[in-house]
Amino acid sequence: AMSYTNLYSRTVDGCQRVSYCRTPSLGGVRYRERDCSNVGDNATGDGLIVCKHLLIGCKPESTDDFRPFIFEPTWCVYIKAQDNVDMGHYVKRVTFRMSPRLPLRLHVADSSPFEITEVLSTDFPVELQVDYIDSSMSSTTYVYKPNDVFDGRYNVELRMNFQGHERKDKMFFMNPPLNLQLSL
Repeated sequence: AMSYTNLYSRTVDGCQRVSYCRTPSLGGVRYRERDCSNVGDNATGDGLIVCKHLLIGCKPESTDDFRPFIFEPTWCVYIKAQDNVDMGHYVKRVTFRMSPRLPLRLHVADSSPFEITEVLSTDFPVELQVDYIDSSMSSTTYVYKPNDVFDGRYNVELRMNFQGHERKDKMFFMNPPLNLQLSL
């Protein structure tokens, strides 16, 4: 279980889920919930905290008929809002960094849906950096790895039968400007 006892603290599990407004605001602490557990009581700082629920996942891509069965399967990796609201209203781009980090293994999705294709099982874990349309908000980062199927054990049967995976996550906005609040 993750703890959000202090939204200004270090990252948890290598992810930075909090986007901070780079321009100072005036006023007391308010918490606006977007189907989130109550972190408002533990939050420090001033202004408004908005939370959005996310889904980060992968699904197998359909293979071309001419490719042999033993060919390494490829995956579509995506990030989307659980409430099915188009993230394109507030997300400018999502950068996907593959592992190992090679120059050609960086892909950018700059429009909704925020997903990439042709991901190999050896590319996991994938780092996602989310940049927002409102440039006053800092980026958030996530690390995604499906499950044991991709732990370096080359089991073709497991990988061929793998039907996809989704993980729930959260995105927090500290003191978002009014125009961003309305698009969340």
